[in-house]
Amino acid sequence: MPIYSRYQLQFGKEVAALPDTPKEHQINGIRVTANVSGTYAIDWNAGSVFVLTMTANTTFSFTNLPTGVNSRIITVILTGAFVPTFPAIATPKPATDVYNGAKLNEYTINCVNGTAASEMIYYHNELLN
Repeated sequence: MPIYSRYQLQFGKEVAALPDTPKEHQINGIRVTANVSGTYAIDWNAGSVFVLTMTANTTFSFTNLPTGVNSRIITVILTGAFVPTFPAIATPKPATDVYNGAKLNEYTINCVNGTAASEMIYYHNELLN
């Protein structure tokens, strides 16, 4: 018996079939590990998990965002006792933890629309330890 249904339910009725193809972020387990400082471009085609250690204050940018409304989620594990700055096109979700360089910071970054001049990117930070 499957643990999921491929049908959305609304008030107990099947209303629409969900696609059989999993989202890329669910299967793309490529991990990028780097020491970063100054400026660092997070390449959305390079992986889905980024483990980054800041060695100085770092301003992040995004490259290769998904086009149109092809939503995608990446995870950034960030450490280092420095100041991270995310691009203005990225909006923090309410109740996002404040970055703490003495702890592991797990950023979940969701690109809802990557079309230039129409970007919709949201992020949330959770302190892991």
